[in-house]
Amino acid sequence: MITKIFGARDWGAVPTELKMTLEKVLAEKDFRNELPKLRTNFLLIWGEDDTITPLKSGKIYKKKLPNVKLEAIEGARHGVHKTHGDLVVELVAKFLKD
Repeated sequence: MITKIFGARDWGAVPTELKMTLEKVLAEKDFRNELPKLRTNFLLIWGEDDTITPLKSGKIYKKKLPNVKLEAIEGARHGVHKTHGDLVVELVAKFLKD
């Protein structure tokens, strides 16, 4: 069922005790109204073609967080750190430098 809802093809590889924790976290209340209270700077790196957590989710965070920079990587899907690792490192380094 979780696989159908979230599209997580690797759900079967998750240890049972971790599945219970993830299900609790995913069932928590919507906290988007709390986001404007956060005052630190944020860098969100998103894959433009992410089908598990779509870019529209990143855009919601961008709208709600007061100090956020959203970098959407063209051609990247979920797990952008694995497929575009060098670019992720470059973006993080630039963000920290600025």
